[in-house]
Amino acid sequence: MAKTFKNICETFIIGPDCQERFLPVSSEVYAYLAQRGISLSGLSILSGQYEIGRIRPAFHHLLYCIRGSGWVVLPDRETTLNPGEIYIAPAGIASAYGIKSKRWEIAWLMLLDIEQWSMVYQIGPGVRRSTWSLPVRNIMEGILTETAHPGKFTGPALQNYYDLLLMHLRRELDVQAGQMEFGIAEKLQLLQEKVRARIHYPWTVAELLEQSELYVSENHFHRLCLEHWQSPPLKKVTAIRMERARELLLNTDYSVHLIGELVGYQNAFAFSTAFNRWSGSSPRQCRNAGKTWHEL
Repeated sequence: MAKTFKNICETFIIGPDCQERFLPVSSEVYAYLAQRGISLSGLSILSGQYEIGRIRPAFHHLLYCIRGSGWVVLPDRETTLNPGEIYIAPAGIASAYGIKSKRWEIAWLMLLDIEQWSMVYQIGPGVRRSTWSLPVRNIMEGILTETAHPGKFTGPALQNYYDLLLMHLRRELDVQAGQMEFGIAEKLQLLQEKVRARIHYPWTVAELLEQSELYVSENHFHRLCLEHWQSPPLKKVTAIRMERARELLLNTDYSVHLIGELVGYQNAFAFSTAFNRWSGSSPRQCRNAGKTWHEL
């Protein structure tokens, strides 16, 4: 692999043995797709030298692997792109990719950074399984064939191909976004369990993000916590601590000082202040109210 995630740079190497066919962006018949945010697309059969690197692309990039394999480098990891998989890179994300096998066949699209394709940000960068790689490849082949041999029915045929291509892209991204949504919720749930298991640990946002295995920026992590938890990350940690503290107050005879230590506070005053802010009552009031309830 020519690149590592530590040294992604602007690279454009296409050797003489590479064959690339572009959908005709300059043609008037292509305007239908261009108006819908597909700025460039095509089919490539690659061999020999082939390597592309972008530090801050202005467009979203989708790359379907049809045959052979390639390598992909993202800011936080390296991976392989195999047949039946798609590489998705949102605009603004540094990445690099190139040929790994002797021969590599791909279908690729560059999407404008517009509202219609905003779900690409939700999906995030990475390589994933795809159901639509061959259908997308066949649709693009049909478009290239029609434009190369125009005839009486070329216009209606192209319109059908364009609609099918847009439909498959929407299917692809909707499925991937749905999987990401489930994956995010699952990872955030696992993160809560990690916090509960080490409830006394002095968690920071950076450590929570690392333990979440979400591989997003801290700002994006904050937004995900607000969306799924209705709470910023550290406020959620406090809530988990306070829930455990309330359980201990109501079900043990541990001292307030000891309970504070068990849930991560160095002194009883800091714990009492936090508990009062969270529940509206002091730890002792909570314990007394619990005892009164049990006695009734």
